[in-house]
Amino acid sequence: MADDSSLLYDLGFERAEAVFTTFLARGEALFHFEEDHYPRLIDGCRAQKIDVGRLPSFEAMHDKIVGAIQMRRLEYTELIVKLFITPGVSSDGITSDGAPQFFVTIRPFVRRASGPFRLEIQRGGRKFPYEKVVGQYTFVRRRIAEAKTRGFDEFLYANAGEGITESPYRNIFFVQRARRKLITPTVCLHGVTRSIVLDHTKDWAGIECIEEAPTIFSNRLPSFDEAFLTSSTAGIIPVSCINHGSTNYLFQAGTSTIAEQIRRMYFEYREQYFKDRGA
Repeated sequence: MADDSSLLYDLGFERAEAVFTTFLARGEALFHFEEDHYPRLIDGCRAQKIDVGRLPSFEAMHDKIVGAIQMRRLEYTELIVKLFITPGVSSDGITSDGAPQFFVTIRPFVRRASGPFRLEIQRGGRKFPYEKVVGQYTFVRRRIAEAKTRGFDEFLYANAGEGITESPYRNIFFVQRARRKLITPTVCLHGVTRSIVLDHTKDWAGIECIEEAPTIFSNRLPSFDEAFLTSSTAGIIPVSCINHGSTNYLFQAGTSTIAEQIRRMYFEYREQYFKDRGA
């Protein structure tokens, strides 16, 4: 169907070159937007060669998000906000003709079952793991659908160089209970929830050692007692099983685990964040 909307000629749509971030909002309080999501968004734009000097100011973006929430009368609803920045409209489908554009989508946050998840390892990974670009998520739904046919909820990327890196939408952590140790890969998108956990988990769960590992291969999985995923929207999701080939590696999950303690403390942290900002 023909459509002369300029959006169809934007490189974010034509080439999936939009940089984006996803975060929770409650009223006018945008969870870690100024501290983390916005700086990472701008860093991603620079990496994508999007001219950040031609973008609206932080204040203008913030006001547009809050205005959209107010216009839809969603001030008292917990929301998922996505902010996209694109290279802009292109007449040849390759080169941007003008200024970058930004778009906001808002939807009510629907709480879903929080695990425990069963994961499988699939070969691959995002080409530029430190940047959140729409095109890097191509085929993710298809790959998750394939994992579900084998009885798994999602999958973890792994490759020959770094081993296990991340899930397509979330970061992965492992726990060694006796050593009070937390382990997480470094070759991944450094998610905001991941950063919050790294900053606070020693206080939250008595973790004594944090290992940010450049490589985690599957032969290390038997040494881990627990595993969990982190997400800006879902928070902390426990993992009960990771499959690699013909082997299922099982992990403790439940109310007495360190992962559950971190999950509870993260939820309290998030609630206090909103409360401190009047939401």
